[in-house]
Amino acid sequence: MPEPKKNLIAEVHNNRLKIRLSIGKDEITLDTYELETVIRALSERRAMMQEPVPMELEPNAGLNPLMNPPTVVGETTVGEKMGKTSMVALCHRHPGFGWQSQAYTMESARAVVLGIEKVLQKIDPMRTGSASKLILPGQ
Repeated sequence: MPEPKKNLIAEVHNNRLKIRLSIGKDEITLDTYELETVIRALSERRAMMQEPVPMELEPNAGLNPLMNPPTVVGETTVGEKMGKTSMVALCHRHPGFGWQSQAYTMESARAVVLGIEKVLQKIDPMRTGSASKLILPGQ
């Protein structure tokens, strides 16, 4: 006889400072830092699994996008000493995952900007190039 599926329940405490995770009959209580550590560890383990997250976005992918997330564009440096490289940083604030950041080479950043400009031209050709609501460092 197959083992019954375990239920996963996640409840935020009334004081909103802790969460109780229940998997079947097992329970654990985590504070914000502990939960973030679990989320980070789970995402790292997910990246190791088969089937990998697809490299391409499927045409009918069921996306649940953040609507107008706070966004920061800036410069970041990767590497050490002589191997340092300046890159463009693009960061979005997700209410559950925190700040998600990506670093792009200059060429990749230009490709992203061109891609955004093409979409803007398509969806609103009269307003392309209007002022953005991005948060830029030093503003």
